[in-house]
This record gives sequence, C-alpha cells and structure tokens, in this order.
Amino acid sequence: MAFLSSAMSPVTSIIVINLYSDPIVIIQKYSFRTKKFKKLLQKTPSSQMDPESTPIVHHGISSNLTKPNYARCFVIESEYSQENDPSTIVQKYFPPKWHFIPSDPKKNRQFYELILIDTMSIILTHILHPNDPSNFSHSKCTIKKVITLQEWGEHPSKLWEFSTPFEPQFFNYWDYKNAWFITFYLQNKQLDHCWLFNFDKSSTDQLPNWFLKWWILFGPIKEILPKLFKHAFKVFEKNYQVPAQMSSFPSLLHFYTNFQLPWILHWDYMILQGSPFKILARRFEVTWWDQFEFDEILYEYFQFVIEKLKLYQNCSKLPPKKRKKEY
Repeated sequence: MAFLSSAMSPVTSIIVINLYSDPIVIIQKYSFRTKKFKKLLQKTPSSQMDPESTPIVHHGISSNLTKPNYARCFVIESEYSQENDPSTIVQKYFPPKWHFIPSDPKKNRQFYELILIDTMSIILTHILHPNDPSNFSHSKCTIKKVITLQEWGEHPSKLWEFSTPFEPQFFNYWDYKNAWFITFYLQNKQLDHCWLFNFDKSSTDQLPNWFLKWWILFGPIKEILPKLFKHAFKVFEKNYQVPAQMSSFPSLLHFYTNFQLPWILHWDYMILQGSPFKILARRFEVTWWDQFEFDEILYEYFQFVIEKLKLYQNCSKLPPKKRKKEY
C-alpha cells in the first residue's frame, strides 16, 4: 500500500533497498512540528476524490497529539545544568548529525537501519526535501515482521552477516533490538522530520515482548482515530479473538495491525526537571493520516459495525466500493 499522495509538493523519493513514573516537570520543550504535519496532511484535491466516498474517507487536516509517554536520553551533567535550550544540550552530547549516544562509533544510525532492511523487517522510503537534496523531508516505513529471539536461533549473541558490504559486517540480536529504536532517531536540519508508519498484513503473528516498548513510544494512540474508526475500534475490542501469544499487547496494536492502518509520528526534545537532576528526553506526537482509503477488508468490517451498532442515522449504507487508489 502506497501512502504518499501525488497531491503533495514535488519531492524526490529514494527507496532504500532491500516510562517513567517519577514526578517530572517540563522545563523546556523544542517543537518544530506544525509545518511538517500540515505538509504531510495536505488535503487531496477534489478532482482526485470519488465524491461518493467522501463521507467515509475523511480528508483534511487532523490534529497532532502529544503522547503521554516520553523517552529519557540522559541525565544532564552539572556543567550544563543551567542550560534550558534542548538544542544546545543535543549539540554538547551527541556526535554531529547524530541523535543518540553510540556504544560503538562504527555503529551509526545507518548501521541499524540496514539491519532492519537486510532482515526484511521493514520497507523504508526516505523523501528528500525539494529544495535541499541533502536533507530528508519525511520517511515512510512499512513494518513487515519483528524477529523474535526464538526465530533468531541458538543464542542472541549469534552473529548475522549483512548481504551487502558494510563496516561492521556482522550484527547480533541485541543490535537488531536496538535497531528498532535507533533507526527512527532520524532527524533533518530543521528538526521537523516525520514518519509515516503502517504494518504489513503478515507482520504480527508473533511479537517479542520488548516490542511493547517500541509501541508505547512510536505507536499511535486511540485519540487520533476519526469518529467512525473509534466506533469500529470499540466493536473490535469486544469481538476480536486475540491469539494467546499476543494477549499481552494492547487492543489498539491489534486493531492497527489487522487493518494496516497508517499513522504519522514526529518526535522532538524537551528538558525535564527530575529528582534531583535535569534530564534530556524525547517526546512523541502522532496524528491520523487523512488520505488513508479503506481496503476491501476494512470496508467490510465497517459495514458490520454500522449494521450492528446503528451508529450513523444519516448513513444507512456505505458508498459503493471503488477501486483502490495508489499514491
């Protein structure tokens, strides 16, 4: 499923082959999101829309919501404890153009990204800024699978080799696990980079337990769902039979994976006043992708929702099915 509308501003696409419960006070947060979200959520021109489907496909600008969960990066040392600008702290601690502290200088973000691509865990597309080919505007990621420890085989320290030359040439399961976080610490010069995520339909037969942390940080929240989707989600929660091996994961994850729903994520920095030290942290914002169109399965499920709950008095039936668009 392609997600980037031709109605968006011209861009150059590069397809890469294949919590904290302590009381915290926010001192300063760095926000760059508004323009980027609006750019990603440009309304589709009416000429590209089927008028009969307009009541169901809610095009337009959705609100971006800050998630309640954040990720601590590090405790700020006393030399910089008076600094309240997150960008200054980032420059003091991270290597140039990096957004994490490396355990090995050779293991850069590209190393971790290649792990996910080479293991066929994701399909990744980076979109370049139209006025600056050296700068990413936003990225699209389809999650195809998440390898469990059992699937890795033998022992987590077992080394796998890249299929293409890279230094380092080998990686273990702990590298793979870290890749699911560090890969998405990509930012651009303006610090307004966004991710467009969705799951492949075969991606979640089984997930490792640690993936719950990924979902808590990078996944969507139910508050961004349009009204019809919220009603569908309520019915889904009551009727979906969760596989035993997936019972520890939240219902929203099952909802998104079963219907391959997309969401947009942006992260930036903030400084927290912990006890007793300041902390640099990432905060995460998500929004619904308004240009999403229902596929066959989702269409039939919504038909079931409307017939069962009689939610919409003005919508006795869904519009006729139409051929799915490619963006």
